[in-house]
Amino acid sequence: MKGADTMRFLAIQPKTMPGFDRNAPSSLPAARRQRAVVILCFEALGDRTRVTLRQVGRSDPAGVDGAERDASRRHFDRASDTVLGNPRRRYAADGEPRDWTGWLERMKGSD
Repeated sequence: MKGADTMRFLAIQPKTMPGFDRNAPSSLPAARRQRAVVILCFEALGDRTRVTLRQVGRSDPAGVDGAERDASRRHFDRASDTVLGNPRRRYAADGEPRDWTGWLERMKGSD
């Protein structure tokens, strides 16, 4: 339902770059048939990290018009905020990994 349910990792460079595909949610069937490729790049800058998101094939899928195209754009705009925010939320302010057990259980129950 969220568009990431069939996501596949396409390339991984440990600690510097995951690459994956994603698509629109099932409520947007024409847009869902087309996939976007996302590459996140992590660059260490001393005690900070620069995160860059690159995406190909995003919110204007060919052959998708009108309300579905607009909904696909909104979906990917919101999803990009999440994709960029997740690495930041991965760690607590003290740099220790967060416990995601409760979140994972909630996600399993939302299907």
